Amino acid sequence: MKCRGSWLLTVVLLFAIAPAHVTRAETLIVREVTYQWKRGVQTDEQANDMMWLGKTRARLEQQNELFLLDLLEGTLVHLNVDQDHYDVYPSPNTLDAVVPAPVVEQVKARWAEHEPRRIEVQRTGKKERIAGYDTELVVIEAGGPGEPVTARLELWISEELGEKLEDTAYWDLYRDRMYTTPFTSWLVEPMRKLAGYPVRDKTVFMLADGKMRTEFTSTLVSWEESVEPPSDLYEVPEGYTPFEGPGTGQH
Repeated sequence: MKCRGSWLLTVVLLFAIAPAHVTRAETLIVREVTYQWKRGVQTDEQANDMMWLGKTRARLEQQNELFLLDLLEGTLVHLNVDQDHYDVYPSPNTLDAVVPAPVVEQVKARWAEHEPRRIEVQRTGKKERIAGYDTELVVIEAGGPGEPVTARLELWISEELGEKLEDTAYWDLYRDRMYTTPFTSWLVEPMRKLAGYPVRDKTVFMLADGKMRTEFTSTLVSWEESVEPPSDLYEVPEGYTPFEGPGTGQH
């Protein structure tokens, strides 16, 4: 009995001192994205986005960009594969943390100008089974005539998959990524309130002058749970160094 008690105590202590990040099965989501317009230019560009989701970490590979979120460290790493450096932002992302103090109030004023006067969310009641999931069409419209930016999002959402996201870092990653531009930051809360995951979506952003249209469609290709991630999944790839410049978010 004494030996068994010592063994149990050893196990308990090992769990107590184990590192916060341990390798475990996670969720892997792959989406196919097709751009009809990109920064004002018509295109038929296609790419696959790959997202890994854990409880406190997430990784998103999106065309030539990579995002690494670590909630325990409170950081979001963003790098462009065509460059040799990466930025580190705080998570949650805030203007006070990433903008130099002398100009933060000016930036906040500029962001306020992009706040849409109108954000409408419409549950259409239209149903469709997509990629094996029951979905409902929800339309979000933001902005309008006279505003600097307008947007329309057509989202076929699955409540079943939305429930599965609640125990992951998905919404944290979504919030921090959307916060990188003033207009999209206002769409985070309406999206979160839908309590669903967009199995298919069509998104259109348009500047007031009509010259910087961005339009793309995105569809779920695969959703795998209990996937064992590579050991270096959440590490910055070799060959990249942190960029230490004003307003980059590097701390």
